[in-house]
Amino acid sequence: MSDSAADRTGSGVATTLVFGVAVFSGVFLAFCYLREKFPAVYAARLQSDLKSKLSVPVGFFGWIWPTLSLSDEYIFSYYGLDALMYLTNLKNSFFVVGGFMVFAFPVLISAFSRGNQRDLPDTDPNQTAGLAIYSQSNVQQQSSLLWAAVVGLYLLTALVMFVMFKTYQKYVHFRHRAAHLPRTKNFSIMLQEVPADARYSLKEFFQQLLDATVEAVHTPFHTPQLTKKREEYEATIAKLEHIDAVQNKKQTTVQHKTGLLGLFGPKVDSRPFYLDKAAKLSAEIQAMQSGVIEAIEKKEVTKDMTSVAFVTFTDTKTPRLVGQVVLSATTGQMISGPAPDPADVYWGNLHISGRAFEIRSLIVACAVIFLVFFWSIPVTFLQAIANLPALSKIDGFGWLDFINSQPEVVKGIFSSLLPSLVLTVFMALLIPIIRSLGIAQGFNTHSTLNRSIYTRYYLFLVFNVFLVSTIAGSILKVLNEMIDDPSVSNVVNLLATSLPQQGMFFMSYIIINAFSSQGTVLLNAGFLIVRWLKLKYLAITPRERKAASSPGEFSYPSMYAQGTIIWTLAVVYANITPILLVFALCYFGLCYMVHKYMIVFVHNDTIQNDGCLWPNVFRRNIVGLLIAQATLVGLFGIKEFPAGAALCVVIFALTCVYSNRVQEHFTRPAEYSYLALDGEPVATAELSQELKLKSAYLQPNLLPLNQEECDAVRDGSTLPPSKSGSDVPLARVV
Repeated sequence: MSDSAADRTGSGVATTLVFGVAVFSGVFLAFCYLREKFPAVYAARLQSDLKSKLSVPVGFFGWIWPTLSLSDEYIFSYYGLDALMYLTNLKNSFFVVGGFMVFAFPVLISAFSRGNQRDLPDTDPNQTAGLAIYSQSNVQQQSSLLWAAVVGLYLLTALVMFVMFKTYQKYVHFRHRAAHLPRTKNFSIMLQEVPADARYSLKEFFQQLLDATVEAVHTPFHTPQLTKKREEYEATIAKLEHIDAVQNKKQTTVQHKTGLLGLFGPKVDSRPFYLDKAAKLSAEIQAMQSGVIEAIEKKEVTKDMTSVAFVTFTDTKTPRLVGQVVLSATTGQMISGPAPDPADVYWGNLHISGRAFEIRSLIVACAVIFLVFFWSIPVTFLQAIANLPALSKIDGFGWLDFINSQPEVVKGIFSSLLPSLVLTVFMALLIPIIRSLGIAQGFNTHSTLNRSIYTRYYLFLVFNVFLVSTIAGSILKVLNEMIDDPSVSNVVNLLATSLPQQGMFFMSYIIINAFSSQGTVLLNAGFLIVRWLKLKYLAITPRERKAASSPGEFSYPSMYAQGTIIWTLAVVYANITPILLVFALCYFGLCYMVHKYMIVFVHNDTIQNDGCLWPNVFRRNIVGLLIAQATLVGLFGIKEFPAGAALCVVIFALTCVYSNRVQEHFTRPAEYSYLALDGEPVATAELSQELKLKSAYLQPNLLPLNQEECDAVRDGSTLPPSKSGSDVPLARVV
C-alpha cells in the first residue's frame, strides 16, 4: 500500500521528525558553545538583576542541571508567581502525558493494532498501514476493542482532574503569600466609575468610613497630547546624546536635512536644532503639567479627568476589605477591587468608561469572529497541500499527479513538514493583531490585556489548528471516494478511518513546535544578531546600549496559548492515536527546560501579575478535556459503538460539574486573600519611602522632567549621563 494516505502520512512524520531533531541538535550545540562566550545575550538578566544569587553556569552542558534544579520557592521569590505557574503548568502537562502513556502504550496500542482494517485490500480506502495501524483507524465498527479507549478516557479524566485540582490549590497558596508581601499594590485599591462630585473627597470618605489612614489618592487625567509631547521630548534628548557622542568621537559637527525622512530640505547643524526643539518641548510639557496640577489644586472636575482612582492606605488589611464591599447605593458606581501593580496600569485606556468598553468589546468581538473564519481559508489551503496525492485523483486535479512519482522524502515534505511549518509561522502572525485589538477594546491594565491575548489566541488555535485542520484534512483525504460513492454509510465509514489518521498531521505539528521552535527560542539568534549590529554600528550612548542589550519580556500569553493547544491535541488524540503522546511529551519536556532557562537567565520581566493567567489556563485545559470527550462521542457514533458514546456523555457531564465546583471553590480565595491577625505589612516611614506609596500611582506623564537635562538644554551645555543607561557597562561586541 505504498500509495496510501497512511503510508504518505507516516513518511511525512518521519521526514518532519528527522528535520526537527536535526535542527534542534544543531541549535542546541551552538547554544552550548555560544552561551559562555556571550553572557550579555544568554545571561542578560543576571547582568542587570543585582538581587539574583545566581551566577552564569559554567561548562558545555553545565547549565542544564542548575536550571532544572531551581525550586518552586526560589522561582516564586525571585521571578514571581507568573513564572512559577507557567513552569508548573508545563511540568504538570509533562507528568499527565507521561503518566497516561503508562496505560496507553501497553493497552491502547496493543488493542488498536489487533484491529482488522489493515487486512483490507489495497484498493479499499478504509485500509490502514504504517503508523495508522496503532490508531483507532485500524479498529472496525462495533468492535469490542473500542472499550480500551473508553477505559482510557476515564483514566485520563481522573488524572487530569487530580492534577488540575492540586495545581489550583498551589496557585491559591502562593497568591495568598504574594498578597501579604510589602508591595505597593497590596496597600492599594482601584476604584472605577467614581462620580464627579466624589473624586476630590475620597480621602475623607475612607477615613470616616473605615477610620483608616489614607496615604494617597490619585485620579488620573486623560492627557494624550502631554504623553505624545513627553515621548517626543525623550526621543529628542536621546538624539542629543547621540549627537554629543558622535561629535566627541569624530571631532566634527553633525548635520542633517530637515525635510521628509531627513532626505530633503535645507541642511542644518543638528545640535542647535535639537536643543531648540527640546527647549520648546520642555516649555510645552511644563505648561501642560501646570494646567493639570492647577486643576487638581482648585479641585476642578475637567473633561480630561477620568472616573478611575487609586487609593493607597498605610496597611494591607484595609484595601483587602474595601476591595470586596459595595461602596455606593447606585449600581455601577464606585466599583472597587484590588489595585494592579503601578507598572501594570495601561494609562492610555483609563479614560474609557464601562459603557464605552462594552461597545468596544462588541465591535472587537465581531472583528475576532471575522478573523477566525478568515484565517481558516489559508489553513484549509495548507491541508490541501498536505493531501495533494488524494486531490490528484479528483477530476480536474489530475495535473497534481506528479506528486505521486516523487520520492517518499519529497512526499513527506509536502504532506507534513511544509504544512506544519507554515501553519506554525502563520498562526504566530496573529499575536500582534490580537494585541492591537485588545488595546483598541480598552483594557486598562496589562494583565487584563494579556488575558485577552491568551484567550483569543487559543480560540484561533483551537478553531483553525484543531477544528479546521481536522475537518478539512479528514475530508480531503477521502474526498475522491466520497464523490464516487456519496451514500451515508460510505461517508461514515470513510470518516471513521480518516479522522484518527489526522493525528499523523498533528504529530508533525507538535514535532515542529517541540524541536524546531524550541531550538529557535533557545538560540535567540535574532536578538544576538540585532544586538551585534546595533552595538557595532548604531548604539554609542549608554541609553542606546541598554536598549540594544535588552532581550525584552517573556511572552506568557502566547507561550501559554501554544502550550494549551498542544495539551488539547494530546488529550484529544490520547485515546485515538496514542503514539502522538510521545511527541507531546517531548514538547512539554523541552519547553520546561528551555523556557525555564530563558525566564531565569535571559528575560527581565518588569510587570508582575501574580499568575493572573492561571484561572484562564485552568478553564482552557478543561475545555481541551471536554473536546477530547466530545470527539470520542462523535467517533464512537461513527463507529456504531453506542455504549461507549453514552459513557463518554456521562464523563462529559461529570467534567462540567467538576469544573464549576473547582472554580466556585477557588476563585474567590484566589482573588481576595485572607486577613491575618498579625504579621500584616504596615507602611512605616521607611517602607513608605521605599515603595513610594505617596507617588506610586501618579500618572507617569505628570512626573517632573529631569532638571539637570532641562538646565543643560537651556544653557546649551553637555547633557548629563542618562539615568536610563549610565549603569550599563560597555557591551562586548561580537
